[in-house]
Amino acid sequence: MKEKATHKKRILISPLNWGLGHATRLLPIIDNLIKDGHQCYVAGEKPSINVIQQTFPNLTFIILKDFQIKLSGSNNQLLKLTWQLPGFLKSLNRDKRTVKELVNRFNIDFIISDNRYGFRHRKITSVLITHQTNIRTGRLMCWSKPIVQLTLQYWIRRFDSCWIPDIKDTPSIAGQLGNKVMHRSTHRIGLTSRLKLANNPTEVPGYLKNPDVLIILSGPEPQRSIFEKLIVRRYINSDLNVILLRGRPDSIIKPRKHGSVTFIEHCDINTYHYLLNKSKQIVCRSGYSTLMDLFHVNRKAILIPTPGQYEQEYLAMHMKKHFHFTVVTQKKILKTSRLAFGINTYKATANSYANSFQLPPLNKL
Repeated sequence: MKEKATHKKRILISPLNWGLGHATRLLPIIDNLIKDGHQCYVAGEKPSINVIQQTFPNLTFIILKDFQIKLSGSNNQLLKLTWQLPGFLKSLNRDKRTVKELVNRFNIDFIISDNRYGFRHRKITSVLITHQTNIRTGRLMCWSKPIVQLTLQYWIRRFDSCWIPDIKDTPSIAGQLGNKVMHRSTHRIGLTSRLKLANNPTEVPGYLKNPDVLIILSGPEPQRSIFEKLIVRRYINSDLNVILLRGRPDSIIKPRKHGSVTFIEHCDINTYHYLLNKSKQIVCRSGYSTLMDLFHVNRKAILIPTPGQYEQEYLAMHMKKHFHFTVVTQKKILKTSRLAFGINTYKATANSYANSFQLPPLNKL
């Protein structure tokens, strides 16, 4: 039987290396654990580790061997992801071996894994964080849905608890993605936006003041770069003050301006909070962590889901239907009039989700 001690814990935490969202949504969780007196150890790949390290530089970080999912440049991701399946399964086994080593090295007594299904230990209380308990397979693969769900259920139940970063209200943010309860110890912990750590600054560099448009890049390559090229072409010759946040925390390139667009590799949480609040228009992918950030500041955005990424395509339409977001497909970036100054200036919802986050007691899991 696993120990359910009440003492302060030594907690091993690891985000999935698929974009930066899995790392950024761990920030309020880590902050909460530290304030409760627990000792946190973070294992993962760059640049996810860099994001957490910038906020909590004094933690112990373990850099793991990189397994990075890559997408196709087309609108269909099925073949590309299927081809990487052996590498994904190999990474699961590697994570299991890594966890055993780190548990012994640091005397770990609690594990939190963000979407890393192999990052657990059978003798240590292990928690899985995921907003997807109901996977989207797309039309071509709808026949595989029962198999996928059974496999997902098997992986989730190997953990001692499942934390879903979503609200309990209906409609929720994840919608149907998170509506299946796969584990008897399932907890909806509210929105884990990094912006909970913001100090709401009033001063930013001059080139960031009075932004008309904020563009947020995210996600795996090559779709990330395809999106960047198209959206820059759309705005570069406009008369707007456009800020493009490239989401590259490991880059040393300084901010630079080309045409109407100011390119920023990365920014701290306070600056990000300022840009989300002050920009008249926000354009971004429909990634779940980005949506949590938008709801935290009560803003809506023009969503451009990654082509062929069924989760994002579903979330975009869910946001449009229930929260009045605008959705534009990637292939229409250069043609649509929806990407224009003057729209998207009102709040996303009348409700406030900023204070919805709460972790369950660790000693009761």
